[in-house]
Amino acid sequence: KALNPTLLPDNYLSTFKPVILIRHPALAYPSLYRATRAMLPHITIDSKGMSINFTLAWMRMTYNWLEQSAAASGTCKPIVLDADDIMLDRAVVHQLVLALGGDPNELIFNWNAVQGTELEDVQPFARVFESTLLASQGVLKTKTSANLEIEREAEAWANEFGKEVADKLRTYVENAMEDYEYLKAQRLT
Repeated sequence: KALNPTLLPDNYLSTFKPVILIRHPALAYPSLYRATRAMLPHITIDSKGMSINFTLAWMRMTYNWLEQSAAASGTCKPIVLDADDIMLDRAVVHQLVLALGGDPNELIFNWNAVQGTELEDVQPFARVFESTLLASQGVLKTKTSANLEIEREAEAWANEFGKEVADKLRTYVENAMEDYEYLKAQRLT
């Protein structure tokens, strides 16, 4: 039996309706690095604690524990969502809302961009990490992993961050792919 890899007690965690959101590592990791550097310019790819952010191993362990726990106790099975599906397949979003006891009629897929004085009210950390969302007027279907080529992405990372960081990001991405594919195979469809 897998051990609970979180800091939360088993009986408390079993009261959750767990949702695990995944995104292709070649999109998630450079985005995280970019946003982290924007907020904390002194942080580098080699900074202590940074590497823990560039793995899906913990997410996979948590998923496996939740899955086993649900099977043994009859609690809610974890729901895995891939960011691509959220952007491209409204039916998946409807299924999620229903699974969580919500009303799909309350979903919105278009909104007004946050600007001017509204943007000033957004916390700086959120402004950096949510900049694309805040500037958008709806779900951006162009931010998916469709037609993604890691080699081409690595070239873009080298242009943006330098070759050393790009090489490390590429290694992190390649090392995460097995866990990503495993979790993706469990996703809500």
